[in-house]
Amino acid sequence: MFSIDIDETLNQLSTQLKECKEEYLSTNVQKGEIQRVQGLISKWGPDKTLGSILSTLKKYYKYTCPKCNGAGFIIVHVPEYLGIGGDGRDVGCHDAYDEEQTCDLCNGIGYTTQKYVPHYVQDGWEPEEKESEDDELEDDELEDNTDKETLMEILK
Repeated sequence: MFSIDIDETLNQLSTQLKECKEEYLSTNVQKGEIQRVQGLISKWGPDKTLGSILSTLKKYYKYTCPKCNGAGFIIVHVPEYLGIGGDGRDVGCHDAYDEEQTCDLCNGIGYTTQKYVPHYVQDGWEPEEKESEDDELEDDELEDNTDKETLMEILK
């Protein structure tokens, strides 16, 4: 029979995770990361955890921006006009590049305080549904009367 001391195993795993985390942080610090963390500490205080800061921010910025999907920026395809060639012909837009632009809906935050839904452009026309059969009969009678009057005027 196996006998496992769960507390001892959890302590060992916790120690290993802390060591791995410290090793990871010591070798994978990105450019400007220390300054960003210092900025967070000066803004929120040294006792706040990242999770508590996130939950505080999520109280106000509840909704993911639908335009940038929470990234804070959008990629715009920019055509580059090449102008007139040496032989006088218009070369046009043959080169293009992608440009990262700050999302104008969320101002680069990635989240919004209000829920935004897309505004669809009208796509064609379709007839309005009639409410009842009685209305249809009245409309048909009016159309028939109008047609009869028009025919009478033409025949005169």
